[in-house]
Amino acid sequence: NSIEYTVQANTDSFGAKVYVAPFDTFMTISNTFLKVIPYYAKGYLGQTTLNIADSSTLDIFKSIKSGTLNLQSATMKFSIENDMGMEARLKVASIQSFNSNTSTPINLTASNLINQEININRALATGSNAVPGYIPSFYSTQIDNNNSNLLAFLDNLPDRLKYTLSLETNP
Repeated sequence: NSIEYTVQANTDSFGAKVYVAPFDTFMTISNTFLKVIPYYAKGYLGQTTLNIADSSTLDIFKSIKSGTLNLQSATMKFSIENDMGMEARLKVASIQSFNSNTSTPINLTASNLINQEININRALATGSNAVPGYIPSFYSTQIDNNNSNLLAFLDNLPDRLKYTLSLETNP
């Protein structure tokens, strides 16, 4: 990759003479790029493991009063979209519904998600170098009251989801 530019320097025609010998440094130019967001990258993107422990605000239950939710069944779809040209492996160690009003945590138990290694296929490159493109890969699994404690997880009326996971790139 290269960036070309032209610099023109002039001295004051009425000022003192400026002598510049070959190979003298009389001007220094420094460039910096800030907040660069790559649109497309090609090549080996490395192998790493990210261990993530974080939480997210959840406001879908904020208008429901405690004790008024009486679900008989529930289904939740856990989906991943991979837009990167590298394979990955995800392992969700825990997902917790947390109700800040009651300080009640409920850990999700889901045999098809929690502590399972999920292999995520790479996105498929399309187009050309001039007009790059890709087709993302998708992974999803269904969590319901037959394979998890989803009813208790939701009945907790969580306002936060806490989660820990590991993501390995190019496993």
